[in-house]
Amino acid sequence: MTRPITRKGDRESSHLCFPSPRRQGAFNTVFANGRRVSGAGHLNSIHRFRFGRYCLPHARPLKPSQMSVFAEGRPVGRIGDITCLGPTVVVFVIQGSTNVFVGG
Repeated sequence: MTRPITRKGDRESSHLCFPSPRRQGAFNTVFANGRRVSGAGHLNSIHRFRFGRYCLPHARPLKPSQMSVFAEGRPVGRIGDITCLGPTVVVFVIQGSTNVFVGG
């Protein structure tokens, strides 16, 4: 199933704290819609997750769900790919290109 490719600055779902994470890391040489494409291992922006009454800062790498399209030797990311996988909350990419799609 094809899904939109993810790029630097695209939004991710939230941990209930703020700010909501965005794709931060990206390839140096691969672009979609004039923005750098994000892929395997690229971190999202520093954001917070709720731990009891505290919101702890962290950044996590993208875990691509496809292994058929690569950039700079790594799989590219798509909407729906997971970044933070916790016991109660899953954070995933919710924004991507409107006209560049990747199969899987």
